[in-house]
Amino acid sequence: MMATCTDIEQTLEIGGLGFRSLPVGVEASRPVIGLGAELKATLCLLSGGQAWLSESLGDLREGGVYRQYRGALLELVERVEDGPPLLAHDSHPTYVSGDLARSMGAPRVAVQHHHAHAAASAAGAGVEGPVVAVVCDGTGYGTDGASWGGEVLYCEGGRFERTGHLRYCALPGGDASSRDTWRPAVSLLRDALGEAWQDLDLPMLERIEEAAIRLVARMLKQGINCPRSSSLGRLFDGVAAITGLCMENTQPAEAAIAMQEAASRYLGFSGALVPSGKRGVEPYEYVMSQGGPSAEIDVRAMIRQIAEDVVRGEDVGGIAARFHETVCAGLTDAARSAADGGETEVVVLSGGCFLNPILVSRLIDRLRARGLRPELPSAVPVGDDGVSLGQAVVVAEQLRRAS
Repeated sequence: MMATCTDIEQTLEIGGLGFRSLPVGVEASRPVIGLGAELKATLCLLSGGQAWLSESLGDLREGGVYRQYRGALLELVERVEDGPPLLAHDSHPTYVSGDLARSMGAPRVAVQHHHAHAAASAAGAGVEGPVVAVVCDGTGYGTDGASWGGEVLYCEGGRFERTGHLRYCALPGGDASSRDTWRPAVSLLRDALGEAWQDLDLPMLERIEEAAIRLVARMLKQGINCPRSSSLGRLFDGVAAITGLCMENTQPAEAAIAMQEAASRYLGFSGALVPSGKRGVEPYEYVMSQGGPSAEIDVRAMIRQIAEDVVRGEDVGGIAARFHETVCAGLTDAARSAADGGETEVVVLSGGCFLNPILVSRLIDRLRARGLRPELPSAVPVGDDGVSLGQAVVVAEQLRRAS
């Protein structure tokens, strides 16, 4: 328990941050503090069966944000009774929050980013027991060292198994690919078409300097500074560039929002869970393959078809709508397979990509049609500002299993 909390308090302030109370379905045998993500950073204390989740601070790489975050964390640790808390932090080796946890000398546990997302959504939806989690975002450090972000996980008792994911895409320039959407676009085209991608009459290729394209093509061919990613966010970025909708993210999720808006106009989407207007958009082709311990959603056929549609001058809104439908179809296949191999029909959705109402609507419809029970959290955000809660819940479940 915290010295300043009572059972009837619903909010409190620590280090200038507001915290709100959330009941969770796991009893923590000792206090656990989740340190959150790098962006939209939050803190969360889990003590007993009660969680206290802070407001979002922003980007920990900004000096002022980091100082407030560090001060709030230190004060939170001081105000915890029943011994020193266990710190739960992201498993990324270079995150600021992880460095801070290591510097404090307190007992700590690293939690994989998407596992924390899944646990946060399950807690926020009031779901207990095993779940299938569809977690889609921009990036998260994977257990294989790659950047994840288009994941299907089977989660139970503080453990997870990665049962499905989007096909890896090489990201030339690493972090530069999250800004320059044409970089993952070139990678996707090369993966789908080989060197023939350079012969395509795509408007995108006219908008990028030839020298820059040659450099990226050489990086991909030689495998220089091209980390692998299964991120749905980067897939949105690449397709946005191929269609000509967005060549650069000048603000977070700019390309994904452009894709969503184009699809919304085409579908006559009203923002409700069921689209109005045009119906029956067919997905592009994709392949489900077992390329290792988890199934892979291979989108190379989709990329070839999108490129062909762009060259033919097809309606960009229709292309964006079919892209959404394809992603939802592939994720549904992977989720159904995960449920078949486990002991649950519950599917929780998490990650910043699910701020997109078309993606949510179509995925929920498809999951229900396959006999699954999709759940969205009502008490916590689907984005990174819920990660600290998920970290704390995962560690509490691990403690319970070990006791």
